[in-house]
Amino acid sequence: YIPLGGNRKGAWRTRFNLMATMALGGMWHGAAWHFLAWGFGHGFGLVADRELRGWSALRGRWPAWASVAAGWAATQLGVLLLWVLFRAPSAGVAFQMWRHMIGAAGRGIAVLTAADRLTVLGIACGVLVVELALQRLQPRRFLQRSVAGVVLRPAYITALVLVAAQFAAINGVVHRFIYFQF
Repeated sequence: YIPLGGNRKGAWRTRFNLMATMALGGMWHGAAWHFLAWGFGHGFGLVADRELRGWSALRGRWPAWASVAAGWAATQLGVLLLWVLFRAPSAGVAFQMWRHMIGAAGRGIAVLTAADRLTVLGIACGVLVVELALQRLQPRRFLQRSVAGVVLRPAYITALVLVAAQFAAINGVVHRFIYFQF
């Protein structure tokens, strides 16, 4: 990104640099269409984030917490959908996985039951509320330096809680580390 000029050569060049960098990052994971699409998707997300942050029509019309919540939700949804591309061997499989994710696969087949969807939604809302509360309270003195001298931030704590929750939900199922296949 920096050797291409970063964000110092104008808006259009910045957009190009973001897209090119993320597309190359996708290709770094493998020489296949789905890795390239995964990279382009993330590049598009970064460009969209830059554009929306600078869009003055929305500034001041929404409370700050609503903007943070909407951005967080959009990021989570975008990343979730793009990870399907990372794992899918073909476009057909990716579209089938997306259909399963929203419960539109037909014949009543869905990845999550209605109760599971409510649980996932509840956990996502809980994490968002904690993140918003930590941003609002700004417990800087408490989180700035730990005993080991490590800087702790609300986003780091949230990520650690999510990782711990994921490990707790595995229940003895062994998953192969994705990079072992490369």
